[in-house]
Amino acid sequence: PNPTITPTVTNTPTNTATPTNTPTATRTPTVTNTPTRTPTPTNTATPTNTPTNTATPTNTPTPTPDLFAKAFPVTQDALSTVHRGDADAFVVQLNINTENQLIYSTFLGSADTDIGRSITLDFTDNMIVVGEAGGPFVNSSGPIGGSFNQFTDAFVTKIESKLVGRNRLSLDMPPTEVGLGQIFTVTLTISATESEIDKVNAYLAFDDTALEVVNSAGARHGSIDPVEGKFDQVTKNQVDQNTNTTNDGRIAFVGAKTQAPLLSGVFPAATIRFRTRKPINQTEIMFENVSGRDTDLVLNSVNLRSAQASGKVTVFDGIWLSGKVAIEKRTNQPPYGYMTDLFRDGKAGVTITKENMTPLVVNNITTTLTGQFAPIKVMGISGDLYEIELKGENTLSSKRQVDLRFANEIDFGTLRAGDTNGDNMINGGDVSYLAPSFMSTTATPTAFLPRADINKDGKISDADVSGLICNFLQVGPTDTSPPPVCVPPTRTPTPTPPTTTPTPTTTPTPTTTGQSIAAEQPEASVSAAEQPGLSVSTAEQTVRSGDIFTAQLALDLQTATADTIGAYLDFDPRYLEVVDSAGRPANTLDLSTGQFGSATHNRVDNTRGRINLSVSRFSQPWLTGDVTIAVIRFRAKLPVDATHIRLAHDQIRDSDSFRGGYALGVTRSDATIAISGPLHQVYFPYAQY
Repeated sequence: PNPTITPTVTNTPTNTATPTNTPTATRTPTVTNTPTRTPTPTNTATPTNTPTNTATPTNTPTPTPDLFAKAFPVTQDALSTVHRGDADAFVVQLNINTENQLIYSTFLGSADTDIGRSITLDFTDNMIVVGEAGGPFVNSSGPIGGSFNQFTDAFVTKIESKLVGRNRLSLDMPPTEVGLGQIFTVTLTISATESEIDKVNAYLAFDDTALEVVNSAGARHGSIDPVEGKFDQVTKNQVDQNTNTTNDGRIAFVGAKTQAPLLSGVFPAATIRFRTRKPINQTEIMFENVSGRDTDLVLNSVNLRSAQASGKVTVFDGIWLSGKVAIEKRTNQPPYGYMTDLFRDGKAGVTITKENMTPLVVNNITTTLTGQFAPIKVMGISGDLYEIELKGENTLSSKRQVDLRFANEIDFGTLRAGDTNGDNMINGGDVSYLAPSFMSTTATPTAFLPRADINKDGKISDADVSGLICNFLQVGPTDTSPPPVCVPPTRTPTPTPPTTTPTPTTTPTPTTTGQSIAAEQPEASVSAAEQPGLSVSTAEQTVRSGDIFTAQLALDLQTATADTIGAYLDFDPRYLEVVDSAGRPANTLDLSTGQFGSATHNRVDNTRGRINLSVSRFSQPWLTGDVTIAVIRFRAKLPVDATHIRLAHDQIRDSDSFRGGYALGVTRSDATIAISGPLHQVYFPYAQY
């Protein structure tokens, strides 16, 4: 004999479903659906996953037959987008007013065989599904039966409603728990999709020992904020909150639309700002439906008995902290952008203080490519005014006074670059830290020091030395004075007749503390006639083997200024060698006296035929005009028709001049010399009479 499961679904104005299941001895069901309808049904739910499919009225979820398919449509917000076993229950919502458009679909089941037997809706349209579970089921926290009973169990699952076919009032709550003393916003959202409405009655209750309604400035307030333009009249807008009585907070809001068109669709009606007052696991902001405070949507003075979705919030004993930075010498582009650790060698880079408070440090924060760090929990403090100091791993720190009542992203401005050794000041110690890794790249990890790579281009070069010069002798935190000009130089040529030399000007772009630089712009293009030139030249074109001659290394800056020069020369060691004033092979160059305060790198390699030179001026006046960098002594070795002294221009040995960490883009002029054989002396005998 086949058992009969006869659910009887009764629809009443209070939206109550009463299924009755009467199984017999065996487990091969035949399902018969017998709906009984009262005159005004709203939402009626009937079983899912059953062999029999009967017709049902509009706006009523229907029973579905067993389905066998290789693919099943699920929506992105599904509880489960893949099936978990041999057979799953499923829940599908269709909008029958738009030709059965799929609104929501999800798998529901264990890793075994599961069967959905019945579905209904609670008062707020949350879906309740009942069925048979063939294996351990997906449980929420605190289920009645927390373990699987070996063979087959019943399951009862409640899924948050996705139905949109009914008018409703809902509260859009914050997605996470809220910090103590911080302000969060709740949106009163109206869904008028079943019919138009001309009035919103919203009455709310809340625990005013845990929450208080405030205005945009964070002060306690007696009303909420209607959305502008939605209502022709707001006849009631009042907040009553008494801190001495638990759950005594009340909000009354009535808004009307008296002129066509009436209200329809899904829209925000008002925003409510709450500030948290004490830690609490969950506190509810709920709609009220009592005498004189009946929450509903209204059309032509008739209450539509709309669905309602209240909200809950958890308050933790701490605050959320999030922020963003920009970093000099970099842009927000891959691969590094504004990414930096806000800590170094175990020392935290974020410190929170206020008067009469022990400083609180926050460790292990790393910013993203765009310089942001996601909200993090900081325990033990509440929303209030604080001073926050933030430091990147190779930048000076920045300090801001911020109001942590508002859990907004804090803009810490542009961090000054160049603190390579991490002591929160930029001086000779940072040059000393950088120098051992000079001319190294990420391809030479044993020598490369990532914190010395100020501009994050994967190499330690003149640009990094120049990048710290504009902040030389600065100390963190930087909070009041604007950062120095540490941006690309621009040169704007002045149009003149062809016979006249143009007179360009250098226009620096200042930045202001507290304002992030979205991207530092490259320098303006200039004509070749204005472009600075780096050259190596000799007075002689031909020398004899064994002769010592000089080559002048010089920079013509035209109208630009520079603080750093990188000169990298290649020569053929078979024909030339660098010597000192005594004619001995040299290891370094003699620099022009008084031009430079420091040489970051000064090396001569006569074996490979290389000269590597990086020189800088660390204070004003900067280098201008014609600059003699060095006079290089060469000894000619073997005869050759022509040998060259070239300025290198490759990835790391890039001959150029720099200002504020940015290359000026010089032209490069090389030298060529011919070496003839040595002068031979011939001795003739002579007689003296």
